[in-house]
Amino acid sequence: MNERDLTRQVRDFLRVVGAWEVKHRAGLGDRRGIPDVLACYRGRFVAFEIKAPKGRLTPYQVAELEAVRHAGGIAAEVRSLEDVLAALGAVDASISDRVRV
Repeated sequence: MNERDLTRQVRDFLRVVGAWEVKHRAGLGDRRGIPDVLACYRGRFVAFEIKAPKGRLTPYQVAELEAVRHAGGIAAEVRSLEDVLAALGAVDASISDRVRV
């Protein structure tokens, strides 16, 4: 599957599960490496860098994903919808941990 089709699937899935999402479209003068899809899921910031099976993260993309994690968000390299499910599962798990008495 190519990145464009996977991006479309990811965005559709995020909307189905009730997340707010936006596709970042890089333009001249933008900071390099901003993740492709930004979302808010259950009150948590989530960033996804979409890659085709043979695609590689650039050093800028690695740095931006790490910056999101450092700031307390969830950041993931996505090559399939299963990767999205894993990232959202981390959000669900963190909510469950905070709610347990």
